[in-house]
Amino acid sequence: TKSPHNDNDNDNENENVNENENDNDTPPAAPPQKFISGSSDDTVKLWDLQTGTCIRTYIGHSGSVYSVATIGTDRIISGSWDKTVKVWSV
Repeated sequence: TKSPHNDNDNDNENENVNENENDNDTPPAAPPQKFISGSSDDTVKLWDLQTGTCIRTYIGHSGSVYSVATIGTDRIISGSWDKTVKVWSV
């Protein structure tokens, strides 16, 4: 006969223990100091979050910019309704 299943039969079978789970020596990341935006005026802008001022305007698209992202800390990628993707240096 088959015995009923007991969760304690194989104590170590399904354990997911990370011994170093709380041993994180990496300090928390600093909050971002800059922000990027895409606009219907066909530009990408880099903003200073502390002052709220535009640091730089990237001009080159011929349609509204609907998507922006960063690549590392030194490049911005943007997508536009002009059917192009551009990579900009920060």
